Amino acid sequence: MRPSRLLTATALGLIFAYAPAFADTTISTATTTPVKSATINSGAADNIDMTADGSITLTSGTAITVNSDNTLIMNGTIEMSGAESGATGILIDGARTTKLELAGTITVTDDYTASDTDSDSIVDGPFAEGTGRYGVRATGRLTGDAEISSTITVHGNQSSAIAFEGGQVGDFLFDGTISVLGEDSTGIALTGLQTGQVYLSGTIGVSGKNSQAVTLSGGIDGALIIDASISGTGYRYTSIGDDYLDLLDEDDLYQNKALVSVSGNVTQGILIGGAVTGEDDDNDDENGNGIDDSEEGTASLVQYGSNAALLIGSDSKAITIDPIVVNDSAIDPDEVNHALDIRGSIASYGYYEGVDATAVQISGLGYTTTLVNGISLSGSIAASSWEGTARGLSLLSGAEVGRLDMSGALTASVTTTDYDTAYGLDIASGANLSALTVRTGGSLSAYGYGTTANATAVRDQSNTLSQITVNGAIFASLTAGDEDEDDVTDTLINRPIAIDLSGNTIATTLDLVDLYPDDDDYATPYISGDIKFGSGNDVLNLSGGYIYGNIDFGAGANSLNIDDGGIIIGKLSAAGTVAVDVEDGRLGLAAGSQLNVTSLHLGSEAELYMVVQTASPTSALLINSGATTFDDGASVYLSLDKIIQTPTRFTLITGSNIDYGNLDLDNLDGNVPWIYKATLATGTNNTNLYADFRLRTQAESGLSVNEYTALSAVLTAAATNSYTTATILNTTVQADFIQAYAAFLPDYSGENLLTLSRGHQALGRTLERQAYLPVNGETQYWLQEFGYKTTRDRGETTGFDATGFSFAGGAERAVGEHQAAGVFISYTSTAPKDTYATAYETTTAQDITLGGYWRVQAGDFRGWATAGAGRTFFNSDRQLISSSVALISESKWNGYSINGSVGASYRVGLGPISLKPLVSVDFYGLKEDARSESGGGSAFDLTIEERTSHIATSSALLYLGRGDKTGLFQPEAWVGYKNNFSVKADDTTASFTGGTPFTLTAGNLKGGAPVIGLRMSAGNEYGYLSLEAEGEKYSEYSNYSLSLRTGFRF
Repeated sequence: MRPSRLLTATALGLIFAYAPAFADTTISTATTTPVKSATINSGAADNIDMTADGSITLTSGTAITVNSDNTLIMNGTIEMSGAESGATGILIDGARTTKLELAGTITVTDDYTASDTDSDSIVDGPFAEGTGRYGVRATGRLTGDAEISSTITVHGNQSSAIAFEGGQVGDFLFDGTISVLGEDSTGIALTGLQTGQVYLSGTIGVSGKNSQAVTLSGGIDGALIIDASISGTGYRYTSIGDDYLDLLDEDDLYQNKALVSVSGNVTQGILIGGAVTGEDDDNDDENGNGIDDSEEGTASLVQYGSNAALLIGSDSKAITIDPIVVNDSAIDPDEVNHALDIRGSIASYGYYEGVDATAVQISGLGYTTTLVNGISLSGSIAASSWEGTARGLSLLSGAEVGRLDMSGALTASVTTTDYDTAYGLDIASGANLSALTVRTGGSLSAYGYGTTANATAVRDQSNTLSQITVNGAIFASLTAGDEDEDDVTDTLINRPIAIDLSGNTIATTLDLVDLYPDDDDYATPYISGDIKFGSGNDVLNLSGGYIYGNIDFGAGANSLNIDDGGIIIGKLSAAGTVAVDVEDGRLGLAAGSQLNVTSLHLGSEAELYMVVQTASPTSALLINSGATTFDDGASVYLSLDKIIQTPTRFTLITGSNIDYGNLDLDNLDGNVPWIYKATLATGTNNTNLYADFRLRTQAESGLSVNEYTALSAVLTAAATNSYTTATILNTTVQADFIQAYAAFLPDYSGENLLTLSRGHQALGRTLERQAYLPVNGETQYWLQEFGYKTTRDRGETTGFDATGFSFAGGAERAVGEHQAAGVFISYTSTAPKDTYATAYETTTAQDITLGGYWRVQAGDFRGWATAGAGRTFFNSDRQLISSSVALISESKWNGYSINGSVGASYRVGLGPISLKPLVSVDFYGLKEDARSESGGGSAFDLTIEERTSHIATSSALLYLGRGDKTGLFQPEAWVGYKNNFSVKADDTTASFTGGTPFTLTAGNLKGGAPVIGLRMSAGNEYGYLSLEAEGEKYSEYSNYSLSLRTGFRF
């Protein structure tokens, strides 16, 4: 956007020595004749004013030449399409005192269009033909302002949209649109000294081998402000389908130069601008840069290629970027004025395989680059590479930066199969960055995608980074792939590194500070990923916030201080010593931690978490040569790196005269994995601290006797996988442990037997409810829809919750007086769920049965008998879902069933009511095949042996109904008793992969249950319809049902 007001030091007091005033010569029509300012006015010099209606069309030469000290205003069109080499739209010839106000359109292109010469759907050949084409060119020193908002298109090699070759005294202001295509070409090239402000806005896009969007090599005695959208590449395509990648040729994959290059001094700093959100209606320059806030945009620099999006440095001289000058109108300015202030976005993409990416590069060209007061980042910097190295901010040899203050985002990412690395901030040997501050809301990150990927958020090889302050976030992340294409995510080769100072010899202080601990509007500061200190006397301070990752303190006499609720969780190690003080917070020592400490203090609000290595129980985590003090209230939490099943003593701390305060040595319940009982013990004269671990007994565990029989098998299997191990060891309370443990067990509560048998039991009731017998020669049909719910609470078994339905239909014919015989088919489907485990085990069970029956109806007496056989089908999904892992084991198996029933009822009318006693016996037998699960892995999949079960139930019910049995509506209610007099719910014998089998019983299902029910029927001699509900409660389980029955004849 065009600035309306500029306040720069160079602009103030600048005196322009223009030639005497002339009446401007106006070009307001189309012409094909080039013009020169020295002769435009009938052979005399004059100012040139091309109106919007004016145009010059040429195919060679120069359209407008300013070869005298006159001004140029251009709002028209310069059309030089298909022009010869050397064609120029506007030429300022030699050193001139002038003023340029350029708008309109300037087009200087070749007569060439690349084509697909080999019929592979990919364009071939050079990007452009011809050389030396220019939109605007100044060959000498220009004195005066240049304001350019034109749309400039240039196609040609060694060409440029705007080239000022001799420098300028005055402000250079660009707010137009540039499109350049060609090898070794540039969008804007200012190669001489610019005395005045350089402001770049609008849009700039440049493509071609060795091309460059903006190059500023002559130095700027003033400020450089960029809020343009700038993009560039040497590639022919920056978006292409995977199917075409192998078709790309060398000329499709050229590299360009740095997108924006600054290789000269800048006396008033560099601002990569961001749009200003107004806070004061009376202040139109709240960022204090001299530009009206309403006319500023947000810079966007996007580079596709291996060179930097922004490069500051020179290969021929040392350069200095002085601090930005901020006017008094600025609201909330930084505490210092930085040399480079990035408020917009800068991004670099390698895009194609094997191409590195760097977003911002400082120095590295052989000469020193000094950024006085360093860099401020409130916008974003990002770099991304595929099978290459990505660097967000690269400080190379010669970069004298001093400080980096961040409230924005700095990130890098790689996707690789070849050990490539993403560096968020990379400080090379020979660079200098002494202080890094990541402010609240800021983030510095690195991401690696691929099994062999590396990610390092901060790497310092300069041995200069002595202070790191984190109020925001520094993190590194790695995500494994499936590079062997076996549909299983691979195991990562490397670890993410948040901060790498491992080569440094100077002392570094790392402060993690939560500035807003009581304000939920601000995120808690954190560091995620490993931290590697060097050999200096390093200090790590936490005042709130958390660190998740391993910490290597390196050599030296180091210090670790935690306060204000700070948390560290990771493996801690050091070649030197560490003085540890945890006043208020948590120190979590992961397995493999070992520190030689010179002192250890745990305050009253301190928590010490220690994960011991089961393979080396006598190896202490903390070896203290100094004082060890536990204040009253300090807590100790323990866990194991692996599951153990034999009692073991572990050495936690060695030292002398340890003061344990009021630490409870005898009871660690809630502070250790639930399955273990652990106590603490001390050596003679409190010299050491030990922990004694053993498995809980059945009574202590909260498991039933039945469940406890599988404990050894479950623990043995879980121990074979780090994620299932973590699931067991991360549960510290009984309820959480039992839920996780139950997920390892198969269905064994008799759910299939109890739920499928319900469908058969409904059949006898349907036959008893038939209103009429068919007469000779007639066929009578009936249908039944029976829905039910069966629940078994946790007790002897884990229990389940199941819903099901049974659909049955039959046909019958008379077979003598008062009798009928028929056939039936039934389909029963149930879905038992294990409701106690952390994730449901869901089984679907189906039974398709064919059978026959006989029934008799003589007056008010009714009797029946049935027999049938069926085929059963089962599917099971057993799930383990925890904070550590999500597993699903699946299985399918079949079986068969047999069933039969016999019963009788007799109705007695008692005036307006009737009573009907009913007795029946139902039998259901179920055979289930053996099965093996898959999908959950060897630590979770089970092999389950076959099961043969049956249930026989007798019923005695008394119905109360309507006395008039001929009435259309027949309400009924009943009470009674059911008794499972013969039950065999077969034991479930299972084993994990390669493990010892274990057996779980289904418990005692014998016994009786009271029954209550209601029914409403409607019918006549042609059929009936009834709706009924019933409930029964056994000691071990309960049944509830809702059924719809109908019968009809014809």
